[in-house]
Amino acid sequence: MALDTQPKVSVIITTYNRAGMLSRAIRSVLEQTFDNLECIIVDDASTDNTKSVVEGFVDKRVIYLQHERQEGASAARNTGIKNASGGYIAYLDSDDEWLPDKLSKQVTFLENCSKKIGVVNCTHYSITYDHPKRRKINKAVLRLTGDVYQKLLRGECPSTESTALMRKECFECCGLFDETLPSFVGYDFWLRVAQQYHFATIPEPLTIMYQHPGVRLTTDASPRKAGLEGVLSKWGPEICKYTGARGYQQLERYFLALMYVNVASQAMREARYALAIRAVQTIIKLQPTRLKMHMRLTGKLILSMGRSALRSFYSSFFPGVSAR
Repeated sequence: MALDTQPKVSVIITTYNRAGMLSRAIRSVLEQTFDNLECIIVDDASTDNTKSVVEGFVDKRVIYLQHERQEGASAARNTGIKNASGGYIAYLDSDDEWLPDKLSKQVTFLENCSKKIGVVNCTHYSITYDHPKRRKINKAVLRLTGDVYQKLLRGECPSTESTALMRKECFECCGLFDETLPSFVGYDFWLRVAQQYHFATIPEPLTIMYQHPGVRLTTDASPRKAGLEGVLSKWGPEICKYTGARGYQQLERYFLALMYVNVASQAMREARYALAIRAVQTIIKLQPTRLKMHMRLTGKLILSMGRSALRSFYSSFFPGVSAR
């Protein structure tokens, strides 16, 4: 497809104090085999050298926008949308990256499918900071194909926006990201889109999602709880309509359990084992029948505590030498 006949894609990268990771994300956009794109970086008032990192890319496709004060991730994404000139919109988290054919395959799909399909996702690799060479393919998004509205109401949701390519008309029809929600913003947005459009997924891992300490996870669950309360208040009638009062309660308990999974994981990273134990106990109370989840978290906790005890024991005999 010649460049002058290609549709245009607006790629939006929002960032805050991630100068050390941002280059990888931008580079993965500029190295796409699909050429007709603009890469809009929205800096949410970073205090590090984010601006100089962006200025290091001498490419006319790169557009740098900066908030004068920190407004939050949703506001930054909305700034990107308002300044986008492409017919397709894609998001990329500033700590993730794309494989070179990601946009080419998704644009080709949307150009040749029904206009009823507004979103095409892909599977993704998940890489953790403690196992940087181990790539795990996350295929959960494969279940979100076609009319996914009721699936979303039951709690299924894409785990990251970095895998999606959307028609710009989705935003014109369904609205922007809700800046009043402190969390669950993506879930709220996907519900609104799913009311009007169908979803599709390319069954290939075309995105790499990185999980690293101190960024994605936190031991403070209060913002997530506030966001959950807000989104359940907003969508409660629809959830009850399709799943009943019991379904609503199950969804609330499921999302609460996921919050405490994050709390437990981060507490283990920080060696705050009393907090991790309380979080695991809460998860078991919220989801008593999910035995595999209980076993996985308990095993991870025991292993983490054992490693910590071994390090302490080792250092008492060999001070100044780290145990691995």
